[in-house]
Amino acid sequence: MPLSAEEKAELERFALSTHPFGRMTGVSMAIHAIPDAFLILHTGVGCKYKGAGQYCLHDLGRPSHHREGYTEVTDMALIKGSVERIGIYVRNWHKKRKSAFMAVASSTFLQMTGEDFAAAAAAAESTVPCPVACIPTPGFDGDLYDGYGDLSKAVLRRVPFKKTPPKPGRVGLVGYVFDRYEMDHAGNLQQLKFLLESLGLECGPTLLSGRPYAELMGLASCERLLALPYARPYAGELPKLCGRPVTALELLPVGMAGTFRWLADAAEACGVAKSVVEACVRKQRDYAGPQLDTFRSYAGPRLEARRTAIFAETPLAAGLTSAAVELGLNPGLVGLRDRSLGGKKAFLAALARTGVRAPEDLEILECPSLDQVRTRALGLRDRGALGLVLGSQMELSAIRSGRAYGEHPLARSLTVDSVRGRGDALPTVEIGFPSYDYHVLFPTPYYGVAGTLALAQRIMNVLH
Repeated sequence: MPLSAEEKAELERFALSTHPFGRMTGVSMAIHAIPDAFLILHTGVGCKYKGAGQYCLHDLGRPSHHREGYTEVTDMALIKGSVERIGIYVRNWHKKRKSAFMAVASSTFLQMTGEDFAAAAAAAESTVPCPVACIPTPGFDGDLYDGYGDLSKAVLRRVPFKKTPPKPGRVGLVGYVFDRYEMDHAGNLQQLKFLLESLGLECGPTLLSGRPYAELMGLASCERLLALPYARPYAGELPKLCGRPVTALELLPVGMAGTFRWLADAAEACGVAKSVVEACVRKQRDYAGPQLDTFRSYAGPRLEARRTAIFAETPLAAGLTSAAVELGLNPGLVGLRDRSLGGKKAFLAALARTGVRAPEDLEILECPSLDQVRTRALGLRDRGALGLVLGSQMELSAIRSGRAYGEHPLARSLTVDSVRGRGDALPTVEIGFPSYDYHVLFPTPYYGVAGTLALAQRIMNVLH
């Protein structure tokens, strides 16, 4: 028997989240973004974190299983005290890997014993020739971006800002989420460098960016830091951590309007004249305008005024929504898959800052469950109103399953046929973490003007 609306609302509290990734996954992701770093997981046999497991399918650029080890706490160690295992495993793993940076993360049940893991990590640091950071990862608090930020802060604390004179005109970036060694991120980083250099600035290191630990220490020579919106959970701590002027940017450079607003905000923070920004914008508009017109003339008749669904973390969702409006894709549903980046309020503020107006009937879901994603998207599809979906493997898989509360697992096919609308397969574009089907061999950004064109190309490739 189908559930009532009230029953579904009550069950929603217990439903599986679209992005059920906690702090530990974020720490694991951040360690992966530093190629010569290593993570010690202080936890028990049978309690090994699965965060790194996502990378086996998400990242084809670099093996994921070489960057973590476990202290494998036994029942006896738990009873007698497990803290002494940290130093032993830090020294043994450093001897094997010669890591430039190490972190120790613990599970919730061990943290509840009250042992001082931070002191143990500090003691271990004195016995190896590299920094060792202790990162608490309670499973009941925080999300992926909190954990990623915690590891980023641990690196920033070790940047020698006080000992290094800043170089005029050199700008560093903080808060980039680097989740794989594939060419989408290489393209994004190239775009960030291009945007800063177009303002006459020198682009220093980006934290984090797949670069070795020693290169990240080069942030100390930057005159100023720009914090991307992913740094929101710790943006207030950055001035004290860095001892440099820090400007928190509200937007990602995604979409044409988002890129140009980002360029203007970066220029204002760094004292660059508006005339320089205007010249850059004119040049980029002249370059991309005709190609985007071609896209609109191609996509418009194929989408037939149907809506686009977008699922992404808050800052990326704002950029993609802005880009969708510019491209004539008529966004109708947005799912924000984070808990720490500002939610609906931050999404609307970022979108307003681009100057792009979303449709008044745009539905926005905060931290939606798999069922919400499935139900809302299939509701649009069943009305013949859904033409395109952008999202990670999590959302796309949920929609493809075609199931909702109260339905028998065999009630619908679990193939792509279950998301057919108007007789055609529903076009989807996989973007974000995790991506299992989309992999990149050639620089294909989604940041900057080049990223807008690349996104338009990917959409053209799936429209029928």
